[in-house]
Amino acid sequence: RAHAEPTVAVAGDSIADRSRIQIRRAVEPTHTIVWYETFNSATIRKIGPLLLDEVARLDGPDIVLVELGTGNAYWGTPPAVFRQQVRELTAGLLRHVTCVRWFEQKPGGNLAYPTINRQAVAFNRILREVVNGFGRARTVHYEAWTRLAGDAVFHADLLHLNRGGKQGLARLAAQAVTGCDPTLTTGPYWDVADAHWAADAVAWVTDHRYIDGYGNDTFRVEVGGLAPPLARLDWVRAL
Repeated sequence: RAHAEPTVAVAGDSIADRSRIQIRRAVEPTHTIVWYETFNSATIRKIGPLLLDEVARLDGPDIVLVELGTGNAYWGTPPAVFRQQVRELTAGLLRHVTCVRWFEQKPGGNLAYPTINRQAVAFNRILREVVNGFGRARTVHYEAWTRLAGDAVFHADLLHLNRGGKQGLARLAAQAVTGCDPTLTTGPYWDVADAHWAADAVAWVTDHRYIDGYGNDTFRVEVGGLAPPLARLDWVRAL
């Protein structure tokens, strides 16, 4: 199923819930969000069935953004159970949609959320292993963005985003949706749209095998509006 303009569904916990205005403003100029379901401490078990019902509709969405996992960490979901839930939900979504993008978590360092800190690193590893193993699903590098952005984009709990942080999350969401649209992104990396100023250069260095991308098929010229620094060793290897 594919519409003339791919439509979008968003499922998430409190992080996406508090950023819904910013995400809609970033995504909807080019792609309609037809379903946005988020609530505090949402888990895969609670919101997953609602999402599956939505994508199974005859005129359901083409693209799904999933911001789930932090709630599972908060409620103490065992890693083995989390792995199974991620696999089952991703597989179920891909029976109906063309593209899934699943956001990683902030890798610890949160205040007042010890269970999240204990689980986040393991959960991110599971997300990368499971989600990126599907042909039309990829993780969104939220962890990399949190490292680049630093604590300045968070509230005092160092988990929920302030105004600047919400804008960064919205940019990641818009980038993910654009990367799922085959009319806008035809290059080797889904996070480099054809209209991006560096698209031709990225394709060139990739074709010549000078610089490789990341395991989730990204190049990361920009991460949520931030430009990652390139280490001297990376330049030497490329040269």
